[in-house]
Amino acid sequence: MGLRFSSSIEKSITRNDFLNELCSSEPIRDHDKFWNELAYSSLLSISQDIMTIGGATSSTNSKPLSIVASAVTKSSTLSIGDYFPLALIHPHLLERHLSSFASLLSTNNIKTGSLGSLMLTLSQWLLDRIKDNKEEKEEREAFIITCNALVLFRFLIHKIIIDCEENSSLLRKHLSLPPNLTLSQTLIENFQLENENYLQFSDFSILLPRIFLQSCFLYLSEVKITVINYLVYLEVINCLFSLFSTSLYGGVVLEQTSQQFTSEYIEERRDHNIFLEEAIQIMKIKKNLMNEGLDLTKLIYSLLQNHLSYRLSKTELSPLQKSIYSNFYSIFNKLGETATAIMYLPYNAYRRIFYGGNTKELEYSEKLGETYSEIFSRRSIMVLLLLLFYRKKDTMVINPYLQIFSTFPNSDDLKISNNYLLNIPKENDEENVLLSMDSNNNVNNKEEENNSFGISFEQLYQSITRDFEEEECTLLTYSLLHENKSFREFILSRTDSEIILLPLLHKLYHSKESRPNHVYMLLIILTILTQDESFIINIQKLSVNNVPWFKDRILGEIRLASLLVVVLISLVQYNISHQKDLYLNKFCLAIISNLGPYFMNIHTYTAQRLVVLTRLLTLKYEKIMKRSEISNEFKDNYLKLLGTSLEIMNCIITSKKDISGLRKNTRLIYELLYQRRVIKKIEELNLYPDYIHNIKLIINYFDEQITNIMKSYLEESGNLKTDTILPLDDENTFKNNNEQQEGQQDEENVNKFWSVETCMECIYKASQFWTLSKAEQQLRQIPHYSFQFNEDEGTESFLYTYLWNIIVRNCDSICFLVEDEEEEEHDKKEETIQITTQ
Repeated sequence: MGLRFSSSIEKSITRNDFLNELCSSEPIRDHDKFWNELAYSSLLSISQDIMTIGGATSSTNSKPLSIVASAVTKSSTLSIGDYFPLALIHPHLLERHLSSFASLLSTNNIKTGSLGSLMLTLSQWLLDRIKDNKEEKEEREAFIITCNALVLFRFLIHKIIIDCEENSSLLRKHLSLPPNLTLSQTLIENFQLENENYLQFSDFSILLPRIFLQSCFLYLSEVKITVINYLVYLEVINCLFSLFSTSLYGGVVLEQTSQQFTSEYIEERRDHNIFLEEAIQIMKIKKNLMNEGLDLTKLIYSLLQNHLSYRLSKTELSPLQKSIYSNFYSIFNKLGETATAIMYLPYNAYRRIFYGGNTKELEYSEKLGETYSEIFSRRSIMVLLLLLFYRKKDTMVINPYLQIFSTFPNSDDLKISNNYLLNIPKENDEENVLLSMDSNNNVNNKEEENNSFGISFEQLYQSITRDFEEEECTLLTYSLLHENKSFREFILSRTDSEIILLPLLHKLYHSKESRPNHVYMLLIILTILTQDESFIINIQKLSVNNVPWFKDRILGEIRLASLLVVVLISLVQYNISHQKDLYLNKFCLAIISNLGPYFMNIHTYTAQRLVVLTRLLTLKYEKIMKRSEISNEFKDNYLKLLGTSLEIMNCIITSKKDISGLRKNTRLIYELLYQRRVIKKIEELNLYPDYIHNIKLIINYFDEQITNIMKSYLEESGNLKTDTILPLDDENTFKNNNEQQEGQQDEENVNKFWSVETCMECIYKASQFWTLSKAEQQLRQIPHYSFQFNEDEGTESFLYTYLWNIIVRNCDSICFLVEDEEEEEHDKKEETIQITTQ
């Protein structure tokens, strides 16, 4: 049965006259007749043959695709009628049966120019579909034909791009115009081409990509998505992936050490990106070639709106919400999965019996129909990011998409300003009427402009903060924060910082199985947020009552800043013991360091983990110093991490800001007193004397003050001796606990035992006199530098490599010839993403 499934597709494709003539060694003689008659009917007959192959009177076993198509039609929201579009067939099956045609076209196309003819015809058909959509006269057959043509085109062009590898001159030869071709009147009118002059165009390899890209961009920005045209819209996006894949196969210098290459060499490599280069140049040629209908701002808006529509319409619980209702959700989820598995047992058995090894291919068709909104949303953002990241740091060429993306305003603010214009009072009634009429006209015009030039920041904020599971969504969040100043200020000015921080921390806490680059992007977002003083102060004041997803310990009520530190320290400790990525540790500690001067009321567990982390880094450094085979660079990195942890604690307890400082963080004082041996060990190693000097001064001061307070208290009670008081530390507490366990409950040993409540009360009293003490005056003033995120010349390489990795893993409509794995080069990350101190 599995063989019949594949053979059904093979027969419908190999018998098709259109493909045989398109890929033959003879050029197309009569273009009008070929495209208007043969191609039109043949592209439609492919879908009809797939549905009817095996005969209408045959048994069920002899027409597997007909059954599948029927199931897809019933189980999805797509309207495919009596046709089975090629877009619903698994790409591996299509590639298997189209590979011979693709190889044939790759051999003959330079002579015949058939690919150029196909591109021009597709451009015209896309313009026709735009017109049909606007006039609400959509015919299913026309969209099926266009969809099938786009599927065939992306398979054919993808094969040619792979064959050309990095040979840009060969690829340009494939983009030549066919002989004796006359452009259609539609193309001439829409792209303002003069019929007698276009054949004199100096470089046809520029004209073809230019016309085709403009048609694709027009379709994405102008068409209102319906169940009839959805597959065409999706195939336009897939075609752009295929065209832009030149950057995946060598058109961009992907090596992190790109500084070694000359600018001429890099530009040579970029020449292979014919379609990406034309996409960047679109704004420059607008007055000469492009119809005024194409607006890049509207294109960006449409792609973002596709993303918002899906993210805001999701009804299932987010990962964070599931963790909050973890007990009930896990029970009902398991019950639901069990019930679903039982119900689908007969159906799954039927599929395995009749479709054998091709179950995966059949599931692909059903998935495309059932999850089209998710696929549509994610791929829209991927295309947008491809356009944004190309030539991102190039000072010679301006990326128009990035320029528009970084300046688009908040449509909510524009609506408020328009409403304000309508309510301006005037003394003269006649002037008032005229003003009202003019304002209404202006507002109507502005509302139309706002649909193109503005997008709701509130909706964007809700969509990106839902979760950070999708990697392209994380990249979009990074781009919005880093590039768009208005959106960054919108987020930083909000008082509900927990909305973005909690899902972000939830993802970081559960990132042990995540891809390293995804973790890096989450940390970059945190770095950008913690660069702002108002954001830090805000999260120091906000508290959460319960954190059920944090499994290390029950936290109870905790401030967001303390929770942030706890999650990052947990990530650092896991990384030290498992992944050994020193740069990730540096990233985490840099974020914590930004919080240092503003800490207030640090949580007990947070203070404990800070000191424990310092102890862990001290022991690790001491251990690696004894091993001669370890490089000095590796040792220096651990030394810097230890220094950063000491700097954080020193900054918290010596800060002179009104909202923070020693008085506001007595729990950290308690932990330093309790684990003073950590500081003593660092002093023995003769490391960071300035930090150790300040911390020892504070420890000695509180030790002395607490002893005096306890002596005074005991002398007043008159029952206990004052010379039995021991300093507060973990060793003495351990001894006292053992003495209590042995039953020595005499009066002297009770005096040795320090309860936490008593110690905290004494520390608080002693902190009130800190500013009057000599110890405070003896503190060494150590400047604190905040960490800032900055992009460097390798940013485009890093982002493009990571983005293509996401596309290859998630866009299964195209068979990319790359391994499905992420090659991480941790030793080169510092050359790609930089954190600098200011």
